[in-house]
Amino acid sequence: QLLVRRILQDRGYVPLIAHSCEQLFDILGTRHVDMVLMDIQMPGLCGLESTRRIRDGLLAGVPRDIPIVALSAATAPTDRRLALDAGMTDYIAKPVTRFELLAVVQRALAGKAPRIA
Repeated sequence: QLLVRRILQDRGYVPLIAHSCEQLFDILGTRHVDMVLMDIQMPGLCGLESTRRIRDGLLAGVPRDIPIVALSAATAPTDRRLALDAGMTDYIAKPVTRFELLAVVQRALAGKAPRIA
């Protein structure tokens, strides 16, 4: 988390950190966020189920199409497929490289002003 935060800050992004999906939902309900980097294995509700809830429109005021990029220690092709099937925009396996992270973020934002949770 510290490495990802530093990489994003060095490029001028403003990362907001959520330590659980419930905290993420609070942030998404009260702040403008352009993109979510979501760990698949978060405390409480998992990243896959959280993504499904966002995509199903179950969070008032949160755009269903907000870019959600999975961060996961799982590297099997089936893990990537599960994330994409849940509605995630993209998938990054840990350990993540600076180049890979920034490429995925730039691709997902596609010209939006950067604010990341």
